[in-house]
Amino acid sequence: MIEDSLLALEKIGHISRTTDEPPCYLPTKSVASCTLFDVWKALRSYNADTLKSAAATNDQLLVKDFYERLDETIAKELGNKTFTNSSEQPENSRGEVK
Repeated sequence: MIEDSLLALEKIGHISRTTDEPPCYLPTKSVASCTLFDVWKALRSYNADTLKSAAATNDQLLVKDFYERLDETIAKELGNKTFTNSSEQPENSRGEVK
């Protein structure tokens, strides 16, 4: 499972594998500017060929609609959080830490 995740992150260009043994993985971009939503969206789109094609059935349309709503919700929750600020406590609308 971890190897599959590392391979997916490598294929979408977020990490690169070193030639060390055992191999190490390095980010290809600054972790300070890469948002969690960017990674979420890239990973979710990685194998989404069937959803991007024209939906032929009502079930496929429902799944596509679900993913679109899920993306909207994740975008709202993750916002501009990066790996470097993701551990900070979120604030509510009154500026209080949740």
